[in-house]
Amino acid sequence: MRPKLIEHRRIRKVKGSFSQIEHRFINGRYIDLLETQEILLYFFLTSVGDIRGISFYSSERMAAILKIGVIAIIKARDGLIRKGFIAYRDGVYQVLNLPDELGVSTERRRENGPGIMGRDSKALFSGKVIPTGSIQEA
Repeated sequence: MRPKLIEHRRIRKVKGSFSQIEHRFINGRYIDLLETQEILLYFFLTSVGDIRGISFYSSERMAAILKIGVIAIIKARDGLIRKGFIAYRDGVYQVLNLPDELGVSTERRRENGPGIMGRDSKALFSGKVIPTGSIQEA
C-alpha cells in the first residue's frame, strides 16, 4: 500500500544538492547503536556532506548550528568514529558506508528474532575499539 499525499501543493522537490539517509539506518537498527547526540551529528554530517560523504565544518560551527556544546560535538564525533560510522582527520569528516550487516546473517535474524539488536546495543561496543566498517557481533 502506498500512502496518499497529505499536502498536494507542497510535494518535496530538491533544488540544488541533495542528501539522504539509507532506510537501513533505521530499519536495520543501526540507529540503536548510537546515543542521541551521535544521531544528531550523524544526521547533520549526512546532510552537509558531498556525494562521497565529505564535509569540513568546524566543531564550533556545528555546535552553533545544532545548538549543543563543542564538547558534545567532540564526544559525538569520537563515538561515531569508534562505532565505525564516520572517519575524521585534520578537520575533515567522512560519513562511511553502512556495513552490509551488523555481524548477523539475514537467515539468523529471521530464525532468532532481532539478532544482536535485541540485546543491549551499548554493551556491544563498550570499551572496544572497532575498526572502521567492521561492526560485528560481540
